[in-house]
Amino acid sequence: MNKFKTIILSLIWLCILCLELIVWNVTIRSGLFSVNAVTDMGASLLSDVIWIPVALLLPFIAVGLISKQRPIPVKMLLYALAVCIALAGLLYLPTFFRYLFVLLILYFVILLYSAYRESLSVHHLFYTLVVLCLVYHYNTQLLPPVKPDAKAPQNLRVMSWNIGMDAERMESEQMVGFIRRENPDIICIQEFQTGQRRVFVDQLSDQYPYQKWSRRVSDYGGGAILSRLPFLHSELVSINSEYDPDSPITITHASVSWRDKQIDVYNCHLHHSANYLLEQFMGKRDFKLYNHDAQTGYMRHRDEARQLASRLFPVERPLIVTGDFNDTPNSWVYQLYSKYLKNSFASAGWGLGTTFAEYRITDKVPVPVKAEKINILRIDHIFYSHDFQAFETQVYNTVESGHKPQIVTLVPLF
Repeated sequence: MNKFKTIILSLIWLCILCLELIVWNVTIRSGLFSVNAVTDMGASLLSDVIWIPVALLLPFIAVGLISKQRPIPVKMLLYALAVCIALAGLLYLPTFFRYLFVLLILYFVILLYSAYRESLSVHHLFYTLVVLCLVYHYNTQLLPPVKPDAKAPQNLRVMSWNIGMDAERMESEQMVGFIRRENPDIICIQEFQTGQRRVFVDQLSDQYPYQKWSRRVSDYGGGAILSRLPFLHSELVSINSEYDPDSPITITHASVSWRDKQIDVYNCHLHHSANYLLEQFMGKRDFKLYNHDAQTGYMRHRDEARQLASRLFPVERPLIVTGDFNDTPNSWVYQLYSKYLKNSFASAGWGLGTTFAEYRITDKVPVPVKAEKINILRIDHIFYSHDFQAFETQVYNTVESGHKPQIVTLVPLF
């Protein structure tokens, strides 16, 4: 019976390990599926979800290791504690992830002790590989960062926020209030409507006298860069993709002066692709239409990212690239930019850092899931060149917009 249990559990952990590798490793996924919109979009949706069952099972696996040869009442007490931890984790998943490092440390201590006592089974080794893959993927996101003095004069604070075109005036004013409280040096905005622009200009011009707003109002609503630092140069860059030549996107670019250095800031909003998959799940598209639009949108998305990258790389001066990339950290686009730049949340964030889905999906899902209030996609990013070091990156729960704002504190290395 124990041998059968070991085989079944080992196979389960092996399947989860394979899923982790396919979802989290672009090279492996590309080798197996080639350039495929469906698999890449599916991987994006699973990116910050597959850790959940692995982490929730962690207290039970740990208890199973330390409860061997224990009296029945002690075993029952330990498993009851494991149930309480798992239930609390399920109810507060983002917080559970933030403090997962405590469970991980405890688990590896118990694992080493059990290995010393020669009480490990083969399935424990497979499960440990699954956990190690999780640790490798999230890396420093599992640990609280060292926080600098956010008001120190040598720090540069940059915000990126897709404020959404459907926000009411009251919500826009709440956004302005949040910006004034946080007081970043540079703000990069994606999506706006005329009324929102008016509110931002009227109420923030004193604090951010240097502003560059896109002229084009497309289905993405354009973008803007607001700065307290003086502009040396600003421009709007139009990118046309061969996959939809009639709908170009506009990249906002500004060169700012800081500490006698020119810093280039690019703000983008790349075409979406995963939205088609969400619409398919919600029954808004038939499969034939979905398959065509998903593949076209996917290739357009990559093409836009490639064209923008050709303007940026190689990096010749301090560079910051922000925006709604509409792609997760396990994507080809993310890997393209990570070759030359660092990602702020991967470097100095704590937790999942997910920025999208809570206010767009929770009204479409069953009530038990709706209570989670958890985003599932980290698609809004701030990349920066090696001229900086990120000390802290935060994703904020604030006004109920489609995306959450992100602020990074950068310290110059020049």
